[in-house]
Amino acid sequence: MKKVVLLAVAFAMAITCTVAFAADEKPEVVYGTNVGDLSKPVDLKSIDGKSVIKTNALPKTTVLMLVSSVCTACTAELREVAANLDQFKDKDVYAVVIDMDPSRAAESMSSFKLQMLSDADWNLGAVTGLTSAPSTVILSKEGKILFKTFGYSRGQFKEYMNLK
Repeated sequence: MKKVVLLAVAFAMAITCTVAFAADEKPEVVYGTNVGDLSKPVDLKSIDGKSVIKTNALPKTTVLMLVSSVCTACTAELREVAANLDQFKDKDVYAVVIDMDPSRAAESMSSFKLQMLSDADWNLGAVTGLTSAPSTVILSKEGKILFKTFGYSRGQFKEYMNLK
């Protein structure tokens, strides 16, 4: 009988310890590519390479437009957003240059007066599920995907201008 009681006590202690240790474990972060998912963090460099933007620690909701200098739809979207930049007061807006030579691309796109980041390896596109340019993704301060779209149509910036 003593053996049965000792076994029962040992079993209860094992379960208690297992539950206590499990409570100390941090939950695994789950990343995804859909609107509402947390995007896997990416570091994007400014075109001059002097600063880094971390997509999981943004100062505010951020619009990231993935663009190429040889894409006419990209330049049309940049032109339209740059002309309406004052309507994005509560957001940071960046042109994320995906060209293999970002400095040359930035030179050709400098007239748009948008902050430019380099992503020649298409890291942002990969972690958000965007596969072509132009594409736009809006991330919350924590990196949650609030909006994303492929392609460009005139006036589409109005869809995401007021997202918070």
